[in-house]
Amino acid sequence: MPRERTYRTEAIVIRRSDFGEADRLLTLFSGHYAGYWGSAPDSFGPFALIIAGAILAAVRGWWLPAGLCTGLAALTRADGLLIVLVLGAAVARLLYYPAQRVWPAIAVPALLVALVVTYARNAWIGALAATGTSIDHESAIVPTGADDTVVVFPLLHGPMGEDGTVQGALELLGIPYTGSGVMASAISMDKVMTKRIWRAEGLPTPDWRLVASGEETAMALQALGAPMIVKPAREGSTIGLTKVSSPEQCEQAYALASKYDPEVLCEQFIEGDETTCPILGEGASAHALPVIRIVAPQGNYDYEHKYFTDDTQYHCPSGLPEAEEREIQRLVVQAFRSLGCRGWARADIMIRASDRKPFLLEINTSPGMTGHSLVPMSARALGISYEDLCVGVLATATLNTPPGATLSPAQSQPQEATTP
Repeated sequence: MPRERTYRTEAIVIRRSDFGEADRLLTLFSGHYAGYWGSAPDSFGPFALIIAGAILAAVRGWWLPAGLCTGLAALTRADGLLIVLVLGAAVARLLYYPAQRVWPAIAVPALLVALVVTYARNAWIGALAATGTSIDHESAIVPTGADDTVVVFPLLHGPMGEDGTVQGALELLGIPYTGSGVMASAISMDKVMTKRIWRAEGLPTPDWRLVASGEETAMALQALGAPMIVKPAREGSTIGLTKVSSPEQCEQAYALASKYDPEVLCEQFIEGDETTCPILGEGASAHALPVIRIVAPQGNYDYEHKYFTDDTQYHCPSGLPEAEEREIQRLVVQAFRSLGCRGWARADIMIRASDRKPFLLEINTSPGMTGHSLVPMSARALGISYEDLCVGVLATATLNTPPGATLSPAQSQPQEATTP
């Protein structure tokens, strides 16, 4: 069965010479993440505007609103398609009303509207370029500077972005990047491997079972107790997750999780307060930011409540007792160090209601970084601005292998195969 995958493919490439320009970095990050409402020609927004403009022009002859629609679309870099469709609208109107000689009256203004908007867009991009910023066609914003040293700030979530693959490619290219290295990224993406290391380090994490069928899921429910969480081992954002309360739900829960990953994790459900806590730094300098307490409707912090509703409440300061907050911060720093993470991350923790014991659920090595995301929210509570947070993370960009390093003679020689 083919596995369903979800990707978020965004990355920002920034030159080191621009690190000190916080205002520009803020513009880059917020502009890139919010996009231009869809910064690529294949975005739904520009297409909707273009189609609406074409319909208005072809059927009603309303060129002013059509021009506004298509003009907005052109600002999102769909200008080539814009010109084609506007001219197509003119042809359609000519065919729709063949008795009227409207071609010159329609085609010429349509083309002028498209060209004027395109010119305005190019002038806008030129103005950005004059400040040292250029925009390419892959939605990566690249400030240009005298220093040729380039670093990458990966803002990629999920498989093929957060799991060490991109990090490995950057290592091969010799391009420094922010966040955890190849091994830590790969381990952190795999919830089973993460939990094994945490358990070996004596860190509290809910009990779990790795299952390969609906029948094994039912056996895990019997061992772990109800309710139980069933989810893909290498996914995030609660994608493919089910809260199971009875054996009858196990087959369906396993089928959903296995759509996203052949490895399915059954995890003991912890009833209590849901929290998350960002970590910055590396090794001995790693430190936790303020804890955020999450209050979702009916305690259901699922994909819908994370991204599409305003019902979820985020409390920062958390309102937890000071001793509990300190314990969570201590725990997430240990979890961060034990996996070899660096730069930044965010760990999710449940506090069991019965005895207020915290349990580590997972760690995100590439958490959200919009102005409304949880890491900036926590940083603001400590007095760290969004600009300073971005610059601080950028300053940690590095490589596992320093640029210019060469293999030792022993490493560079091919190994001869031996037989036992």
